[in-house]
Amino acid sequence: MTNFFPKQIRKRDGRIVDFDITRISDAIYKAMEAAGQPNRKSAKELAEAVVRLLVKKHKKTPKFIPSIEEIQDLVEETLIEKGYAKVAKVYILYRQKRAEIRQEKQEILNKEEIDEVDKRFDINALRVLKSRYLRKDDKGKVIESPKQLFERVAVHAALPEIIYDSRVTIEQPHISPEKINNDEKISDEQAEQLEGKLFLGKYKLNRFHIKGLHYLFIRFAKAKQTKPDAIILDVMMSYDSEGFDIARKLREDNITKDIPIVMITGIRKTKSLPFSYEPDPDWLPVNEVLEKPIKPDQILNALEKALKK
Repeated sequence: MTNFFPKQIRKRDGRIVDFDITRISDAIYKAMEAAGQPNRKSAKELAEAVVRLLVKKHKKTPKFIPSIEEIQDLVEETLIEKGYAKVAKVYILYRQKRAEIRQEKQEILNKEEIDEVDKRFDINALRVLKSRYLRKDDKGKVIESPKQLFERVAVHAALPEIIYDSRVTIEQPHISPEKINNDEKISDEQAEQLEGKLFLGKYKLNRFHIKGLHYLFIRFAKAKQTKPDAIILDVMMSYDSEGFDIARKLREDNITKDIPIVMITGIRKTKSLPFSYEPDPDWLPVNEVLEKPIKPDQILNALEKALKK
């Protein structure tokens, strides 16, 4: 057996995985078994012959990554050259059958290549998924794979768990969805604009996640049960100094006393005051005061600074 060995292989869906010669010998053995000529030792020797042929073919490119198709072509060639015509016939027919199944799955799922999750379903199961569960566009074409479906459902199930976590909210909201006003609801168009731009870990949130998450947040917010990571607080609201009073109340509340507060205000310019405001532990217990007009980067920097403390 050659000392040089390919380390990786390219799957049909483009993924790069570790090369494993036993997968070649196992495939050859199954073909031998089906042809009535089972022999583990011969299957192993034939697999080694395939690898030698592969290495010889790419001797000028030692870092080559062979594809599944290339290896299967060499298996057919090796079986025929070594006098295993009957085994080669079984292998070729099996390969052809698998290709037909892959093509049918590709047509059902509207995909160029099927992945590891698609392989776990038979044709009928995929038809059921397509007709009942997979997302489709306005023309009825499938735009979601089974893997994406499972990720979507898993993320959707995880969102309430995050929202109901005691680190995020105080308790379950006592405001029902029916109490949410229409002007507080996110529209389909707004949800579509945000689709794929928000993430839960590495998973992108789609329009359904975003709408569900928004409704939950509104319910908690209306019940005053949210526990934000940070608070951006204006000063001049229902009365000129309301923000100052709210800041002190937040610091007196055991639930909100440790939440960072960034205050934004235009009161000095509006009232033509000869002084600016600075954080004060007693009178103005906030992390930072920003005076309007304020650029987005200023707010982001102030939040990042406050959250690091």
